[in-house]
Amino acid sequence: MAKRLPKILEGKNLLRVEDTACYVNDLGATEFVKTCAEFDLEERQGVAGKALLSNIYFVPDVLELDPDDYSFVYEAWKFGLHGAVAIK
Repeated sequence: MAKRLPKILEGKNLLRVEDTACYVNDLGATEFVKTCAEFDLEERQGVAGKALLSNIYFVPDVLELDPDDYSFVYEAWKFGLHGAVAIK
């Protein structure tokens, strides 16, 4: 049975992080990926949402991003992460 989206999200493209599709070269970052996988992103939101627009998106230091633009800034800080890349 298909899960019904709240009215505010109907008609919008949502992106869900699939942790099995993520490459993490630091085992300590695995918890960060699990945390991100708990939330959906809209197109243009976050690093992955911007990759939907340009096929690839790279940020050398996510800590310089505004929390409104990248909702995982605090989690990235908590886990000591900086650079991020997303490929469509």
